[in-house]
Amino acid sequence: MTQLSNDELTDYVSQLIEPYHPLVEVDVLIVELNKIYHKFEASCYDQNHCEIHVQLPEMWSQMISQMCEIHDENELRILDFGCGTGFEAEQFLQYVPHDRIAQFVCYDLSGEMLKQCEQRILKTFKTLTFTDGLNDVLQAGQKFNVLLTNSLLHHLPDPFGMIEKLSTCLTPDAVWLAGHEPSSRFYKNPQCRELLGKYNAEYSWRKFLSPKKYWDHFASVLGFAIDPVNATANAAVKERLFKLRPSPKTVARLVDLHVAHDAAEIKAGRGFDFKLIANDVSDFWKLTWMKSYSFMGPTYEGKLSHRWRVECQRLREEFPLDGANVCCIWQRNQNAGFPRMIPTPSVVETSSN
Repeated sequence: MTQLSNDELTDYVSQLIEPYHPLVEVDVLIVELNKIYHKFEASCYDQNHCEIHVQLPEMWSQMISQMCEIHDENELRILDFGCGTGFEAEQFLQYVPHDRIAQFVCYDLSGEMLKQCEQRILKTFKTLTFTDGLNDVLQAGQKFNVLLTNSLLHHLPDPFGMIEKLSTCLTPDAVWLAGHEPSSRFYKNPQCRELLGKYNAEYSWRKFLSPKKYWDHFASVLGFAIDPVNATANAAVKERLFKLRPSPKTVARLVDLHVAHDAAEIKAGRGFDFKLIANDVSDFWKLTWMKSYSFMGPTYEGKLSHRWRVECQRLREEFPLDGANVCCIWQRNQNAGFPRMIPTPSVVETSSN
């Protein structure tokens, strides 16, 4: 698939890790670094990503509502793949009557993340299965008709290869709710890049006046708090992933493998364009809904002044598909192997407003 098998991305990663003498294959390296990183971040993930709890509940409400229309009479068998600390499971259980749920499995590679999810979700719904064993999911012979992911794909070496592997345990009419993934369309759009550049130029000095910045630094140095990136860099050498300690920037880029930070990284193959992906996977999945947001790139719009929020709204109205993040609904193509069923622009674009 052209979107995710980009030779430039392989070259980018190879150049990134070469100075630190990697000791394992790149795919293994990405997986193991993510496992280590999320071990350290599990206890502080929700605090570090509080914008998720502000931006995403409304979008998950919309996605779940559409899923219920598709499976209006079916019992729901849910696989929450990469469940993290339990955000998407919590959203699902908030909006779906519990008596419709026949099965609910939460999987995460990180046992520490999985524990956070378990402590959170069992307060409201007792009949769940939690596992950090991928084979427990793939070889159990169970068939799920709902797949949930949130902020997951960009961590995986081969995102849609993993989704294809999961297809063996999905029903032909399965619906996949994919929340909060990065979109390369933001940095491909000159006007989006221009606005972010103006904002960064005006406010770059503010980070030096941030009390939180200095507190986080000293808390990490004094051992009061863990910096997941630096802790992962240290552990990567102890775990024999590298000969030399990788830089924090390198760790961050490898953990968030498909998150682009500028137009140059887009050219290097980082980031997702979900309209292109929809074409690439149309033999297997049909993109039925997409919502784009975050029109100031990595900066959460809720923290912006009124002037900048107005500018973001202007971009949102003019380029509704080009925010830095997206949520999507995919429906499994039951006619796999027949001529491609590519989502029409009206379906995707109308849903993005």
